[in-house]
Order: sequence, then C-alpha cells, then structure tokens
Amino acid sequence: MFAVGDDWQAIYRFRGSDTAIMREFGEHFGPFERRYLKTTFRCSDRLAKVATDFVLRNPAQIRKAVHARRSTNRPAVHVGLPGQGRPLLLEALDRIAEDARRHDETAEVLLISRYQHQKPKDMHTLSKRHPDLRLYWETAHGSKGREADYVIILSLCSGRYGFPSEISDDPLLDLVLAKPEAHPNAEERRLLYVAMTRARRQVFLLADGDSPSPFVNELIGGSYDVAVFGRPREDDVSCPRCSEERLMERKNTQDGSIFLGCSNYPWCDYTRNP
Repeated sequence: MFAVGDDWQAIYRFRGSDTAIMREFGEHFGPFERRYLKTTFRCSDRLAKVATDFVLRNPAQIRKAVHARRSTNRPAVHVGLPGQGRPLLLEALDRIAEDARRHDETAEVLLISRYQHQKPKDMHTLSKRHPDLRLYWETAHGSKGREADYVIILSLCSGRYGFPSEISDDPLLDLVLAKPEAHPNAEERRLLYVAMTRARRQVFLLADGDSPSPFVNELIGGSYDVAVFGRPREDDVSCPRCSEERLMERKNTQDGSIFLGCSNYPWCDYTRNP
C-alpha cells in the first residue's frame, strides 16, 4: 500500500478528517517506511522557515526539515499592527506594489480571510487603486491549493470571529468527529500555516481588529524572522498569566458588565476589572 499525506495541512476535522491516521500510521496499518517530501518550489527560504517554525510549535506535528528552492535576503513575513495611521490593508498593498515593481511584471495578490463575511467590500476600488496588481480573495480553507506572488491575511484578531476562531464545536458533532487535539488551537494553527504558504514572495499578516490574535502576538514576541509595521494600541496589555497573550475587553453575557479577559480564552481564563 502507498499513501500520501501532509499532517501540516490537515484543516478539515469538521468534515471528518483525523490527523492521527498520519501520526499513528503504523498502529493502523502495521510496519511501514516513511519518506518525506522536503523541498518547496513555491515559498522563499525565509517564508518557509517562519511557517515551519510556526506549525511545529505543536509538538504533535510530524517533524521534518523543509528546504526552499527560492532564496531572499529580505524578510518575507510582514506583520501589520493596528495604529492611528491609514488602514493596514492599504499600507500592505502599497508595500506590495513597491516590491512588485522590482520584478517588472503584474503581480498576483491573494487576500485571505478566516470567514466569508470578512471579504473586503471594496475589492473593485482596491483594484483601481493598484492596476498593476491582480487582486483575488479566498477564505483560508478555500485558499488551499492556490498560490500567488503575495498573500495578505486579513483580520488576524481575537474574538468570536477571530483567527484563531473562538467558536466552539457543537458537543453533539464532537461525538462523531476525531478526538480533539491537546495543543491549543492546533487546527487553526495549521490553517494559518496553509494560508501563509500560498505566497511565492511575501505574506502580510494584518491584525486589523480591536485586539491582535494570539498567533500575531506569538510571531512578533518570539524569535521568528518577521518584519513589523504599524504599532500596537497604547492600551495593549500583556496577560500576566500567559505573558505572550493580550488582555481584551469582553462583556459578561449575564449582566452586561465589561471586564478584561485573555485573548487566548478558553485555554487561559484569566480575567480582571478594567
């Protein structure tokens, strides 16, 4: 028997997929030999390194070294933080247009959102603003299998419709799906990995919301090779329990009172008064 799989891109648990089949292949099918496809012909070396380090923060993922055929001497992953300047999307597109001119060709730009309703409503206006760029949009799940010169990932913020999503699965649905993974946001981490690795040249991660995503906080607070533009809000406060996560305003559903809670809830339930 011959099987092909990539547990780093397993993003369909809600459809019944189970990453344990790849991780525990021998337990299901007996003695086997594993061979790795370790060369990427799409991403540059610096993008591949960031994406690899990010997905392997989950110790349950199968470890392998990825080698890129393309190299660059500049950062390939850019993180935009909310500030008081112009919108992050416009800033990212201007930076992409400037870089694309170096290649003297019309560049493809794929905009990616976690949810359908987060698609920019002014795609036509954005295209007219940058006629030298071909703009497309997909959800993170829909982007799998796609590629573009540049990728912009939108709405990397905390909250119910954030990235990672904070919407819980229906308990009844959990009865027929694969066992939940121990690592926090394991599938959402792989989903962001898939979105990031659609880019051939550069990827822009935009924390264009009230509070940056815990994934953004990890990328800018760790040893990742990322370039940051914009600036965090003045009231951006680290969670004293998680250190790398942030406190964000939440509303008590019972009495409507406002409190500060960790952006990594439900894995961290730290709260305090504003």
